[in-house]
Amino acid sequence: MQSENLLQKINGFYRLKKNDSDEQIHQSMQEIIHLWPDVLAAGDRATDDELFVFNVSRTVLFQVFTIAMS
Repeated sequence: MQSENLLQKINGFYRLKKNDSDEQIHQSMQEIIHLWPDVLAAGDRATDDELFVFNVSRTVLFQVFTIAMS
């Protein structure tokens, strides 16, 4: 999976909110778990500029995990 496509998918999680249904949150968690191997692989191949963008996108993943745990 290309880095741009992966970032686009990660950034799609910005729309997730704490008051979303349990089903929506569960579905988002499943999507992230499915994407996780691609995230790790992209990090291994990324240039310095791409790593910066991935670090910014990491906040999106943190948001999703925070919402799932709340």
